[in-house]
Amino acid sequence: MKGVITMIRTRTIARVGTELASQREVVMTVDLKLVQQDGGKILWAANGLSERQIYDVAQNSSVATDQLETVAIAVLSERMSERIFNRLTNDF
Repeated sequence: MKGVITMIRTRTIARVGTELASQREVVMTVDLKLVQQDGGKILWAANGLSERQIYDVAQNSSVATDQLETVAIAVLSERMSERIFNRLTNDF
């Protein structure tokens, strides 16, 4: 299995007032392929698989917000892994 993260980005989706973010969303998109070791034949491929996760912004603490973002990426990655596994096994 080979893969590339083609995009990962965060964006503010909710605010307190006009300037303070209260929630952000992280979005990740990947391209994957399962390649046969002898010959390099592509057995399965999926491009543009995308997943998103919302997380809260800790007011007055960028360290806490960074930790919340890390947890959101971990949750998103696990959900994406499950989705990839299901797609891969359904296609065979």
